[in-house]
Amino acid sequence: MKLKKIYLLIALVTFLVNCASEDQNTKIHNDQGEKVSGHSTKTTPLAMDAYKDVCENNLEGAPKLYTSLLRKKISNEVAIELGFKDIESLLLKSKKDKILYFKYVRALEAKALLLLDIKPNDFVFEVSKIQKSLIQALAKIKNEHYKNIFIQKVKFLDFKFQSQVLFEEDRDSHHWRRFNDICQIDGLAASAIYIQKNFVLCPGMLIRYATEFGETAGLWNLLQVSAHEMGHGVSVLDQDTKNYFQKFTKCIESNYNDTSNFPSSTGYNITYADETIADIWSLQAIAQRVSKLKITKAEKRTIIKQAFGSYCGYSGDPIHPTGEFSIFAALLNNKSMRELFHWKKPENSCYIN
Repeated sequence: MKLKKIYLLIALVTFLVNCASEDQNTKIHNDQGEKVSGHSTKTTPLAMDAYKDVCENNLEGAPKLYTSLLRKKISNEVAIELGFKDIESLLLKSKKDKILYFKYVRALEAKALLLLDIKPNDFVFEVSKIQKSLIQALAKIKNEHYKNIFIQKVKFLDFKFQSQVLFEEDRDSHHWRRFNDICQIDGLAASAIYIQKNFVLCPGMLIRYATEFGETAGLWNLLQVSAHEMGHGVSVLDQDTKNYFQKFTKCIESNYNDTSNFPSSTGYNITYADETIADIWSLQAIAQRVSKLKITKAEKRTIIKQAFGSYCGYSGDPIHPTGEFSIFAALLNNKSMRELFHWKKPENSCYIN
């Protein structure tokens, strides 16, 4: 507890120093410390208001430095429990090392789910309900041809823990290497990945969201990420479905193509389009799931804010747009969200039919 207070104090001091040296409203820092625009010049005041509504309290989560150190602490604890010091030593080809490495990753996942106060089977069940919600949302598509394609793609997606990949795949397989490149060898990367009908949440992401947002908000964040990864199964990158998104991508490119939304030297491109569409599908899945809950509108707003909390303060990268733009594209362009949050429709509204 004392350690947490120390890091909170460090974060507060750093924040005050930054305030003294630059305008806090126009600059934020991403995890790497790179300074980028905090508000998109090519969106609208409505987008800024929506971002503030969603992120007002979400920006008050535990400092990322603290959650990063906690991830490392949990990793070290697991390593000691299993009787080894150097994780990289387990990359040897022996069967014994492979089993020990599998046990290490599985123990990380178990500790993460303990922080979330949920059992592994219950977590998988919650993910399956989000998958079902996305299918129900896709069933509302009017174009029968694309609707059937999309539903079939999502229906056969399979969620796996990283430990399952390690157990099921040969160490020399593409999947084994790809999943471990993304999650990193110690499993602590706060990442998720979608590959060929499979998607994985790395142990580091489970731990980060549990510690940064707490049990309930952390779980909704992870369900949103799961829906986002499912959304990559219904992609503008696929030859058989890319034409369906043509109107939407042209609308984004015409109205919002700016490096403050898409922070790369090339600006908006097909990869950004794919990530934005995955954000939209994730909102559709979460909204569908929330609509089934017998709760008040205020409680529904809270869940939506919790689910999209990881977008708050996110400065984007060469693959993902900024958090503000993601909230604009997924939430503000959605009629049911505008009604729930009492937002006005933006002048140039881009949406997927």
